[in-house]
Amino acid sequence: MYLPPQFRCDDPAIAAELMRAHPFASLISADHDGLPFVTHLALHLQEHEGGWVLLGHVAKGNPHGRHLQARPWAVVTFLGPHAYLAPAVYLDRKDRLGLPREQSPDATM
Repeated sequence: MYLPPQFRCDDPAIAAELMRAHPFASLISADHDGLPFVTHLALHLQEHEGGWVLLGHVAKGNPHGRHLQARPWAVVTFLGPHAYLAPAVYLDRKDRLGLPREQSPDATM
């Protein structure tokens, strides 16, 4: 994931706080053809033996469970609150780009 340095945060406590406050996540892995497969679900973050564990489930009829059994690698994203900032917000700034911006904290595991 592209992440400009000015938005990077390496503090695991901040990531954990975001995941607990906004537990609805996107689980992204590969299907049987190697194509991206996404499921939106609630995940619960727990500390376990010095690390983290995400607890959740997918419906029995959701093929994502079978995809994960065949290829047990995934990325999970948690998105925090969103805010759209129009270009007019930056008109008085010298460094304005004249582009709209989406502000959203996220945690990716």
